[in-house]
Amino acid sequence: MIQDLVTFASVIIAAAIASQAALTAWRRQQRREVYGAFIAATDDALESLDVLLAEHADARLADLDQWEEFHQARHKFDIAWGQVRLVAPANVADRARKTGFALLDFDRGVKNLSVGQARDLRKDNPHLSWELAESFVTAARRDLKVEPRIAAIWRWR
Repeated sequence: MIQDLVTFASVIIAAAIASQAALTAWRRQQRREVYGAFIAATDDALESLDVLLAEHADARLADLDQWEEFHQARHKFDIAWGQVRLVAPANVADRARKTGFALLDFDRGVKNLSVGQARDLRKDNPHLSWELAESFVTAARRDLKVEPRIAAIWRWR
């Protein structure tokens, strides 16, 4: 009887450990997918911003065809940003938050400005730069501790 009880307890403990390991692996996979989507969305948003700001300096942003492309890329970014906030640890989520609010503020505040004025605003906000976007990749790598898979997603500049 005692042997049966010990065996039963051992099976329950082993099942709990296996369940916890499976849950941890699932969470890591979820973060990996979310980080990949966020990195791709950041890349698209910053690239569309580069294209938008490559126009003639006197042109008004709202009049450019590329404005809508930037706006759509930023909307896709917002979706990925929301997912990062749900699954990432605080330090990684904070990096995403800063980029997210920078893109949101830029989208809301520059539509009626000239391209030249928008370029100046972008220069003044480090969270709209490729360097800080790459720092998110570094933080995500540290979180996942698997550098090659995340690096393959990012289109390095």
